[in-house]
Amino acid sequence: MNVKKKCRQADWRAVGEMDARSGLKRSQYRTYQDKCHEVGVDVDTRLYLSGYEQGLKMYCTYETGYELGLNGKPLSVKCPDGSAKNFMRGYKSGKRLYQTRNY
Repeated sequence: MNVKKKCRQADWRAVGEMDARSGLKRSQYRTYQDKCHEVGVDVDTRLYLSGYEQGLKMYCTYETGYELGLNGKPLSVKCPDGSAKNFMRGYKSGKRLYQTRNY
C-alpha cells in the first residue's frame, strides 16, 4: 500500500493508541504529519492524540514498567500523573532485578 493511501485510510485514533501502547513518544505524530503532508494528506492530530491518551492508560501500568526495567530498556514515554507512580515502581523493581542479573 502506498503512503498516500495509508495516510487517507488511517484511523488516526487507533494509530495513536497503538503508538502509545508500543511505548512510542507522543511526538511520533509529527513523523506521520511530515510523510502525509508530502502526499497532500492531513493527519487528524486531535484524533491521534485522543487515541494516544487512551493507549497510555494501557501502557502506563506496573507490569509494563516492570518489563521495561527487567529488560534494561530506557524510559521513553512520560506517563500521566495518575499512573506514573505505579509505573515507576514497576520499572524500578524490574531494573533492580536486571542489574542483579547483569552485574
